[in-house]
Amino acid sequence: MQSLTLSAPAKINTHLRIVGQRDDGYHLLQMVMVKLSLSDRITVSTISQGIEFEIEGSQDEGMKGDKNLVVRAAKAFCEMIGTKQGVRIHLQKNIPLGAGLAGGSSDAAAVLRGLNQLWNVGMAPSELMTIGVKLGADVPLRTRCRRRPKTGAGRGRPSRPAE
Repeated sequence: MQSLTLSAPAKINTHLRIVGQRDDGYHLLQMVMVKLSLSDRITVSTISQGIEFEIEGSQDEGMKGDKNLVVRAAKAFCEMIGTKQGVRIHLQKNIPLGAGLAGGSSDAAAVLRGLNQLWNVGMAPSELMTIGVKLGADVPLRTRCRRRPKTGAGRGRPSRPAE
């Protein structure tokens, strides 16, 4: 069985400003995010079929089964590439729940990056961001692994490195 372990780092917003509102009710945001050393650990392993998911550490009822953002990310990735290949996902949860540190979004993005690498799919970061935008506002921003602060605008729109 092939496996890959990735870090899913927490982030904080060092600057957040509401600059407007979209027609769908979401706010237009301008923000600067910084990656923290605190992180969850995600291990993705190839299995014959299906999606198996287990959590080690803090969790709540909303994190179980198909509602979990990690499972939704794996399903979305598999649907995008049209595979029946299965994956086992182990999440070691270290980022506190509900702390506003984008733990769930970072975990989902790590699954997207991990499956892309594990299965040698070769999707560009922009393609991973396209999947991520369907999962949540912070997921696309977490699909790129950069150490520099990021700036972003809007809900789920691509970010660019801070200048």
